[in-house]
Amino acid sequence: MRLALVTGLFLPLLSAPDFTGVTVEEGTKVTKSFESSLRLELVDMSFTIDGEEQPLPAGSAPTMILRDEEEVVFVDEYVKVGDGRALELVRTYETLGDISTQSITPPDSDEETEETEIGESVFEGQSVRFVWDEDDETYVATYVDEEDADEDLLDDLEGEADFLCLLSDEPMEQGSRWDIDVSAFQRISSPSGDLHIDDPAANEEGDDAFSEAFDENLTGEMSGTVESIEDGKATILIEGEVSTEFELDLSEDGLEGPTQGFELTFEIEGTLIWDLEAGHAVEFQWGGDVEMTVTLSGELEIGELAQIQLFEGTLECSATFE
Repeated sequence: MRLALVTGLFLPLLSAPDFTGVTVEEGTKVTKSFESSLRLELVDMSFTIDGEEQPLPAGSAPTMILRDEEEVVFVDEYVKVGDGRALELVRTYETLGDISTQSITPPDSDEETEETEIGESVFEGQSVRFVWDEDDETYVATYVDEEDADEDLLDDLEGEADFLCLLSDEPMEQGSRWDIDVSAFQRISSPSGDLHIDDPAANEEGDDAFSEAFDENLTGEMSGTVESIEDGKATILIEGEVSTEFELDLSEDGLEGPTQGFELTFEIEGTLIWDLEAGHAVEFQWGGDVEMTVTLSGELEIGELAQIQLFEGTLECSATFE
């Protein structure tokens, strides 16, 4: 959804303090709402033995659809602001939820089976204080009121949730273009870091291994372009393609098990709206096509058997600040 470039004369050059950082008044509270929707459908399935593809009868693959819907809402109170960022803020987590669904319909059948996981987080209803450590260039998180809460979980949180990772370090004007570090993908897809939104009955250890490997192996390119500056708001186009590839060992209790490999590619296109007067982002809509290949392989008497599944779909994300 690329927007047409708006042209005009006498557009002001924006200075770094106004455009590359947060300039809200201290004491300001901003409610930040994030929603994401991922849908993937199985489009191809194959098997190999020792790397040689095995023929499959036509129509033998099931219909499989994976869905994930996540909602995150929190309120940031900017206690202290400086150097284009929050130096201290208190974040109160109001809504943290996730619903993951896997539906499967066998070939030559109309009977659909569905499995659903409903994620919840221990952070919902809690408040966390983030203080910027200038030496380490990171936020230090502490609970505001919770005396018996798990302190280790704080290490997985991220204080920056203003999309600063998408802005250029240099002053910008209409038409300015810059490269964005690929690590920004993790920031925009996991606002406030790992909030441990998990189904209590699910394999949390497996989920953590997936997330860690996903982030560690991110590659790709992202860029930002100022499309227009009008009525005190800057419209910024975000584009890119991000991929990750990794393998997980599914062995248990010392017994050798299969491995599961993942290859994912995300096409990214979105629009970030930055309110120059308010001094923070107000809206970010982004998403794109997604392709995922899952390979399950293990040793059998007949050789190394691999099942390869190709999924295609879309990711849609939105954020509003008010």
